[in-house]
Parts: sequence; C-alpha cells; structure tokens
Amino acid sequence: MIYRSFAMPLAIAASAAACGYASDTAHAATSAITEAETCLQRHIGTLDALLTLEHIAPYVKGAPEEVEVDYDKGRSHTLSYFWPSDRTRTMSGSTMKIELPIPNMITLGGIKAYTASHYFDRDAHDPVKRFQRAHRNMTAEERETARAAITENMKDEDEKTRKIAKTLLGAATERIMFEPVAGIGDAAAWNIRTKELDVLTGATEFSVKVDVSADMAKNKAVAMTLAQAVLDVCKDATNGE
Repeated sequence: MIYRSFAMPLAIAASAAACGYASDTAHAATSAITEAETCLQRHIGTLDALLTLEHIAPYVKGAPEEVEVDYDKGRSHTLSYFWPSDRTRTMSGSTMKIELPIPNMITLGGIKAYTASHYFDRDAHDPVKRFQRAHRNMTAEERETARAAITENMKDEDEKTRKIAKTLLGAATERIMFEPVAGIGDAAAWNIRTKELDVLTGATEFSVKVDVSADMAKNKAVAMTLAQAVLDVCKDATNGE
C-alpha cells in the first residue's frame, strides 16, 4: 500500500504534464536513420570508445589512477567515471551528524532510438517535437492540477505517507526542471535536478550526466563539451578518420 502511494504522485504529475492531449495516438517515425545514429547505436556495448578517459582527463584534478570505471553492460548500458572530490554532504542521525564525501562523476548512457510507441499526434512524426514534449516544464495550471489530484488521492492515507507523497510531487513538478540547450545535435536539454544533458541526433537520444562541481553552470558546461565530443567521435568515424 505504501509503495503504491509513493509512486502515485509521480504518475499524477506525469498525467498532468500531458493535459490537453487525451486524444493522442501513437505513430511510427518516418525519417531515415542517420549515420550519427548508426554510430551511437553500434557503440551501445562499447561506450568507452565514445567517451574515453582522455575526454574526461581535463576535469580530473587528482591522479589519473584515482579514476574508477563502472560499466553496466546489462539493462542500463551506462558508462560511469568516478574519482574523489573535496565536496561533502551532511547526513543527520538521531544523535549525530556525519560528513559524507561526494565523488566526482561523469556518465554516458541513455542511448535510445525513438520507435512507434514514442510518437503521438502532436509530434507530427517529428523527433525534435517528441524530444521537446518530453523535456518541457509544467505550466502553473498543470502544477495546480497535479497538487489538487495528489491531495484528493492521498486524503485517506496517514500523515507520514501524505508528507512523503507531497515531497515527491514537489520534486516532479519543480517550476523549472529543464533548460533548452542550443548548438548540440538536433535538440538538447539540461535537467537541472539530475545534472544530466539529454541530446537528440536524428531520432536517437543519449545522455551525459556530470557532477564535478557545486557550481551547476560548470556541470552543464562540461556536459555540453563532452556531449559534443561524443558526436565528434561519431563524425570522425563516419568520415573514416
């Protein structure tokens, strides 16, 4: 019961974000796959060829041997680089506070090709429109609809469950979650909450997540540089370099 309740705010928020599109039906993409897309999809199992240690070296202040590599070649197909930082976060317990280190992290993953299930009437078979639909900020009206829905849905739950549900809803409906980014791929958006840059090329999307600083502008700038580096690797491969 509690698990269902915790998941419900996110479902309500997602539903509110799609308000006004109840009659949408799915459509297949009609555009031909590009060479950059082929390159990205071909490297799903070899992401370390797209984002190398040399690419991240300028952001590693310590010794190169301190960098740890975590490559999940299972369901998520995600490549992550970790190394120590001087940042910490405070965790409060019942009787004490503990300072925990925050590792620096750069991750590449999220490669997916849009399929029939991703497209709806309002997308007009356009991958960019589909991308923008998934990376839009909720309007004030949609946020109010979501809040009213969660209040109604949680009215029979205990106070602790309602409080957690409202916290989850607040995160899901944050006033500004995405910032559009120009000049990379066919479309791109920076997720302020997750520190992740999603990039579209053709009808294929990938993500670069960066947490190397307390300065969000720096994280975003690094993500932009590395995302372009990934696209450049594919461009060079296409040109036979």
